[in-house]
Amino acid sequence: MVQIAGAVARRIVPYIPRGTKVEQGDRIGLTRFDSRVDIHLAADVEVAVEVGQKTTAGVARLDRD
Repeated sequence: MVQIAGAVARRIVPYIPRGTKVEQGDRIGLTRFDSRVDIHLAADVEVAVEVGQKTTAGVARLDRD
């Protein structure tokens, strides 16, 4: 997971230090305005969402069981 600040506002507010292990539902930070979060999954993970699909943190699963 990478939090990427937007070109204009550049607003990311991290809640935890880099490299901290997290569990599903943990809050890791806040992205504002045109900032984004990129998620990198292992090649063998079966993805459960489509490109561009809106998800809700702590609710939507990105992988299949």
